[in-house]
Amino acid sequence: MLLKNIIRQIRHSLGRYLAIFAIVALGVGFFVGLRVSKDSMLQTAGNYLEELSLYDFRLLSTLGLTSKEVENISQKPYVSRAVGSYSEDILFVLPTGSNGVLHMHTILDQINLLDVQSGRLPQAPNECVVDSKFFDASMIGKQIVLSKDNKKETLDHFCYDSYQIVGIVNSAYYTYFERGASSLGTVSGFAYLLETGFSMDYYTEIFLRLDKRYPIYSKEYDDYAKECQNKLEDVLQKAADERYQELLSDANEQITKAQKAWQDGKDKLEQNKIEFQNKIQEAEKELENQKKLFEQAKVQLDQTKTTLEKGLQQYEDACKQYQIAVQQWEEKKPYLSSQQLAQTKQLLDAQNKQLQENKAALDQAKGEYQKGLESYQSGIQSLDQANEELLQKQTTAKKEFDQAQKQLEEKKLELNDAEQKIGKIKPANTFALGRLTNVGYTSLENDTQIVAGVSRVFPLFFFVVASLVCITTMTRMVDEHRVENGTLKALGFSDFAISMQYLIYASSASVAGCIVGFLLGSRLMPLVLWKIYHIMYSIERPIVYLLDFPLFLLCSFAFLVATLGSTWFAVSGDLKEVAAQLIRPKAPSAGKRIFLERIGWLWKRIRFLHKVSIRNILRYKKRMFMMIIGVGGCTALLLTGFGIRDSIQPIVHYQFE
Repeated sequence: MLLKNIIRQIRHSLGRYLAIFAIVALGVGFFVGLRVSKDSMLQTAGNYLEELSLYDFRLLSTLGLTSKEVENISQKPYVSRAVGSYSEDILFVLPTGSNGVLHMHTILDQINLLDVQSGRLPQAPNECVVDSKFFDASMIGKQIVLSKDNKKETLDHFCYDSYQIVGIVNSAYYTYFERGASSLGTVSGFAYLLETGFSMDYYTEIFLRLDKRYPIYSKEYDDYAKECQNKLEDVLQKAADERYQELLSDANEQITKAQKAWQDGKDKLEQNKIEFQNKIQEAEKELENQKKLFEQAKVQLDQTKTTLEKGLQQYEDACKQYQIAVQQWEEKKPYLSSQQLAQTKQLLDAQNKQLQENKAALDQAKGEYQKGLESYQSGIQSLDQANEELLQKQTTAKKEFDQAQKQLEEKKLELNDAEQKIGKIKPANTFALGRLTNVGYTSLENDTQIVAGVSRVFPLFFFVVASLVCITTMTRMVDEHRVENGTLKALGFSDFAISMQYLIYASSASVAGCIVGFLLGSRLMPLVLWKIYHIMYSIERPIVYLLDFPLFLLCSFAFLVATLGSTWFAVSGDLKEVAAQLIRPKAPSAGKRIFLERIGWLWKRIRFLHKVSIRNILRYKKRMFMMIIGVGGCTALLLTGFGIRDSIQPIVHYQFE
């Protein structure tokens, strides 16, 4: 009969039953959902970071790192893999024409992998993939142009002036929406290149993963990472000290070579100077000899010319005299005897012979003069050529001297630079940075701790409200069934049997609420929080749903204790009375004067209905306190939500303003 009565009560008071069911389901759902959200978020993030092989340590040195350090660290037993990486902050040209800042990184093998959102990974040195938070798929195929405002040494670290975008990616290294800061300005995003896209002599960092794997943020992981960090710091510092000595030795060797080269250049310059002077002196001496020979040839030519002119004049005079003699002989020929003719003829022939000899001598003198003239002209050409050769030798020697002097000055500058550089070489500062120095990794832990903190406080309001609802509901229900309870007691039913129908009523609603709240809360709350935090984190993976059954049992036990306790408290008070008293209606609470009635001038001014309300409030104190606590608890929930929102929203403004 009691079981049928319970079913009948549930059917007739379904609203009360559902109220208890709803408030318990809401409380359990919020409590379990918030508590399990942290584990779900961490499990999802942990799977994602393990899938992309996020580094465990990032090693840095102010002197740079080489493949020797990479190989040395890779051989450590607690290191599963270590790779060297290049990275550089660079100014690039935005579509608007202004400059933006990018973190440029190397695509690594098996560490800090990339999650491709669209496109593909680079296959050529002049290709790159870029940040999905700053670029979209429409940028695929376009170029990232390095700004000319970058320093020359920065541009020298890259093989190309522009890189073609072939993919949009997320990176395990950048899970948080903030991309950090740089000395160049606010960082817009990141880009990844092949190793051959960089032009560097040394690695800027080494990423490594440890041999043992633990859940992220777990105490086991933190302890093991701290243990390995101490070892890595020692190994890295030792390697950095060796590199410092090598750099110092190389620098000293370069200085020695530069000093030797400078001294050799200086000696060679002095030798070239002496050779230059000797060559000039020889050339000037040769030129003087040629000038003397030219002067002698000129004097001889002048003498020959004078003799030739004199001989020519004599020849012309002799020719005139011969013509006169022939003419006279022709005139006297009829008057002369044969003997005179013969003598005269003989004399003329002798003159003619002498004339012919003089002509031959004159022709010979002309030939000698012509040769002398040609020799003179050749001497002029030789003298001009000697002058040109001397000038050319002087110019060439001057150029060689100036070039040698310039090379000597350059070697002197190189020597000074080398001395300055060796003065700047300082012992290396090394850093073994764990995951906690990564903004995304640390921020995720802080945010999940916030969720866990809220889960420890926030659901308590629901617990209190659920208890108040159960007390109010069951107290009213017991009051309504007072006559029925008296009748059952008069029929011989025990107090326990009578109270069980109310306990079963409340416990069934609570158990059903716990189950539904557990299942819905374990799914909806992590999903909602993950959607919210997805705005800040680039983890493109669905949330992992977890069912914490020990937490469910604990939560169910707490709510059952609250509901059953409040039900027992409401029932036990009435069951203490005898059946005859329970059958009769409960007498109303005795009225009595309240404090405000004693203030006559105030009480007279209060309206009648307000006086009735004030008397009822103070007459039924239990209901008053339940109402105050219930409304106060709900108001506290609302204010908590608004307070969390108002606390979070201005943080970015306060931080960056």
